[in-house]
Amino acid sequence: MESKIQKPIAGLTLTIITPKVGGINYGETIGNVVTHKKITTGSGIQLTYASDKALKYEIRHQGAERFGWKLLDKKLQEFIKGNIEEQKKGKKKETVLNVDKFAKQLIEKYEEFDLFGGLFTNIKNPDTGKKVNLAGDYESVKRTSPVNVTYAFSIEPYKGDMDFMNNIDAFNRYIKYAEEKAEQVIVNSENSYAHYFYTVTVDLD
Repeated sequence: MESKIQKPIAGLTLTIITPKVGGINYGETIGNVVTHKKITTGSGIQLTYASDKALKYEIRHQGAERFGWKLLDKKLQEFIKGNIEEQKKGKKKETVLNVDKFAKQLIEKYEEFDLFGGLFTNIKNPDTGKKVNLAGDYESVKRTSPVNVTYAFSIEPYKGDMDFMNNIDAFNRYIKYAEEKAEQVIVNSENSYAHYFYTVTVDLD
């Protein structure tokens, strides 16, 4: 039997350990307590973390700020409009979007779509507000993300430290008069200081 050798996949893996930082991704507020995002390991240790979505948000916006990356924004409507084709079906004229052409141009023009992918399932014509039909048998315009980011987990465990916060100076000077509050609002915030580690992988193919 002839053995088939699978073509190797070109990829890049980067594992990052941050300097020591405070809480980098908070969850929902519970009462007057601002909570860390955290997870409990099988050994009972609590680690704080930043989600992959938070990290990707920072990567995208740092890319736009520092390197001029184009992000998918409200100008995408103009881009969609420029890619709409009119196709005749009998006597009825129907708006059709060429998916291959549209996806290719999205990849070339928008670094966000190129690196992190995206999914469009209900594209509307900016002129009419009606759903645009996609050419061929396509149901959506999609690109799988070639860049993947793990959660960033703290190396040191969370020990339950809290930070007591208020703004008593501003309260005494004007808040109690402007908002007619009898008491200052007190807030507690979970507090930590740790190294974090996460991994970025890139499918170069």
